Amino acid sequence: MSQTNLTGSGFTLTAQTPVNVISSSDPDAAGVGAYLAGLLAPATGYTLPVTTTSQPTAQAIVLNPNGPSSLGAEGYTLNSTSTGVTLTAYGAQGLFRGVQTLRQLLPAAIESTTAKPGPWTVAPVQISDNPRYSYRGVMVDVARRYFPMAQLKRYIDQAATYKINTLHLHLTDDQGWRIAIGAIPSLTTIGASTQSGFTGGTTWYYTAAEYQEIVAYAKSRFMTVVPEIDGPGHTSAALASVANLNCNNNTISPYSGFDVGISLYCLSDAQHISNVSSFLTTVIDTVAAMTPGPYVHLGGDETPAATPTQYAAYVSAATSAATARGKTVMGWHQLGQSTIPANSIMQWWGDSDDRSSIGTSNETEDIQFVRNAVQQNAKFVMSPSDHAYLDMKYDSTTPYGLSWQGYVPLSKAYDWDPTTSTAKLNGTGSLVPADKIAGVEA
Repeated sequence: MSQTNLTGSGFTLTAQTPVNVISSSDPDAAGVGAYLAGLLAPATGYTLPVTTTSQPTAQAIVLNPNGPSSLGAEGYTLNSTSTGVTLTAYGAQGLFRGVQTLRQLLPAAIESTTAKPGPWTVAPVQISDNPRYSYRGVMVDVARRYFPMAQLKRYIDQAATYKINTLHLHLTDDQGWRIAIGAIPSLTTIGASTQSGFTGGTTWYYTAAEYQEIVAYAKSRFMTVVPEIDGPGHTSAALASVANLNCNNNTISPYSGFDVGISLYCLSDAQHISNVSSFLTTVIDTVAAMTPGPYVHLGGDETPAATPTQYAAYVSAATSAATARGKTVMGWHQLGQSTIPANSIMQWWGDSDDRSSIGTSNETEDIQFVRNAVQQNAKFVMSPSDHAYLDMKYDSTTPYGLSWQGYVPLSKAYDWDPTTSTAKLNGTGSLVPADKIAGVEA
């Protein structure tokens, strides 16, 4: 972002300030105008008129989606003077990102849910902004802990304020299966009955209609949903629901604990590999059909009991199911140990211990997996666990959260460079070329 602070008094909103959306071929542009007026209403008490027009009026907030293509899908310019505010973008998505910056230029009380006295003055500035990365995501682990629809929507709204454009939903794990699959109802009648620390649930999952509502709500905030169906580990909920995924063809008990690395699909013989493949095809077909975004995340982490052959069997079955539906494969960086489709996206969650091993005789497995994925032309989303995991405590006095990655104060979460996430500790020798970094995810 480049910003030039101007002299003058800035632009002050009144109850009569119109939101002018310039006419365009983008059907979503008018919706951004309505969204902005809705954001401003609670704190200001104003019901700002939203109009679509070819000619903006004076003393207005102007949203112009007809900017130059050089701005890209998400870039925008913002100009604020005493006579008005003009946001210019190449389409509605860029306008939506610019609206988030406009919110930041108003007094902090603009975020209040009740009326405040104001005044509501936008600082006089010129801003030009374009994202560094096209993928900017947040993950919500709804498998270990189920979140109701209202909470997910609130989280989507909050993420949008930071110009996040991707919502990664960790839908399945040992502790729960959270997405209804019509052909396999036991996945929710049994697999969704537990979560970490709780048992006996009957509604701890999203129906097909609810999932599609989440996807649509995210889309209204210009956010793409990435569904994750984890495997071949993190699968206790599936193993509790579908007998033939187990080597003895008997289901296990649902799991409500907190451990990892405790489960594995049966991949030790041809029949069970076929069972797993059929299961994954059904699940991924169903989820992909409800997900218009380009990605399906296939998990792949924390499988200590899997042999290389078993792991490769899972990757082959899962990636085949995803690509057959036209989806780009995503997975945790461990997926890179096996053969993956070109241009798959690996999600790196390693830490400084892994980085310190680069180039030594004791490189960690995780670093080797990254090297293997890079050789297969994979791209990467960077989520280093010692910077990007939001559930780590700030310090020893933080009442909530975890500390398996040590403490992560705000400065550490904020101040890191994706291009050195897989580099040596001195920042050199990055394993992932800069042009292979698709983005970042919290």
